[in-house]
Amino acid sequence: MAKLYFYYSVMDGGKSAHLIMQVHKLRNKGYDVLALKPRRDTRDYGVIKSRALQTEVEAMLIDENTDVFELVKNISPAYVFVDEVNFLSEQNVEDLARIVDELDIPVFGYGLLTDYKSRLFEGSKRMMELADSRREMQSPCDHCQRKATMHLHKVNGEYVFEGESIKVGDKGDYESVCRRCYMRAKKEKEGTKNE
Repeated sequence: MAKLYFYYSVMDGGKSAHLIMQVHKLRNKGYDVLALKPRRDTRDYGVIKSRALQTEVEAMLIDENTDVFELVKNISPAYVFVDEVNFLSEQNVEDLARIVDELDIPVFGYGLLTDYKSRLFEGSKRMMELADSRREMQSPCDHCQRKATMHLHKVNGEYVFEGESIKVGDKGDYESVCRRCYMRAKKEKEGTKNE
């Protein structure tokens, strides 16, 4: 029986590496695997890459207007893998659930849970609500080694806590941190505003 899986972590938490390894393993066993990626993620257009691996997987690009259910129905793969589900629309995620329920195809989604403002991404929120299985991939805080659960965003060397939620960037623009280190950085930023 197919399920909707959601693997989530902070940036540089091994999500894309895990996805790539699973796709390679299934393809080596002869399964037809479809990899999808949001068009919003412009870093590696049309491929899923990992900083940890020296390989990549080609991915079909989708956007908020893509009928993901019909796309998958027409291709009819054995498995579907989706990178960066945090960039998906609510409707895209509902399509993924329909793929599992109506087509009996397992769907594996990977993504961030929250943005740099500590708010759930639309796609991740819907995945948490609909997924049959939610699996956290743990990673240590970049500052103190506690479990990282949040992201700090830097612009010109300064932490920012306002602006667009979706900012495609490199790991150098972001830090994966625990809540305590996030709140400390936010408090320090607010303190400099009041000076």
